[in-house]
Amino acid sequence: MKAEESHSGSHAAHAAQWSMTGGGSLIRMGCHPLSTVIYLKQVEAQARGERITVSGVTADVGNVAACLPPRDHTYIKANPVDVEDWGMLTLTFSDGTKSTVFSAT
Repeated sequence: MKAEESHSGSHAAHAAQWSMTGGGSLIRMGCHPLSTVIYLKQVEAQARGERITVSGVTADVGNVAACLPPRDHTYIKANPVDVEDWGMLTLTFSDGTKSTVFSAT
């Protein structure tokens, strides 16, 4: 499965600060497609009469907006202080399948 939640950047100033949000785009937005992926795997497991669990997690985050020229900030409003504005998470499930979750602000 592949799941994503992205937009042009939060309009809330507190979204750019770790102390206010506990993380960046992966925490604030990536949690939504992540929960959907886990829910769908639970539905699949129930339909098959199996138990499917998460057996591995790999994640990477970064600040994409930091390297953009000022003119591009017209379209991308992300301006993180101490959090990431891009995140990727790969889940490996006990049945061997994988899911990738992307988030970007």
